Amino acid sequence: MDSRKALFALLAGAALTTVIGILLTPYKDSFRRKTIADKGKDSPDAAEGLIKESVTNGKAQIRKMDEDADRMVNEGGKVV
Repeated sequence: MDSRKALFALLAGAALTTVIGILLTPYKDSFRRKTIADKGKDSPDAAEGLIKESVTNGKAQIRKMDEDADRMVNEGGKVV
């Protein structure tokens, strides 16, 4: 659980740093900055959803590997 929080914090920090860097560029186009700022507000939610989906898929793969290992042990080591 702690590693997921750390990964999310790292990704959120990188995204925030990128958005701040873009907003502080010397461009004078305020419309572009507003568009980037609006997209930056949506990014943490999208990143969190992607991370949750990845964790769920990883857990499913681990469960399948565990079941395959149990089946191999019960069948005397036959190749699955």
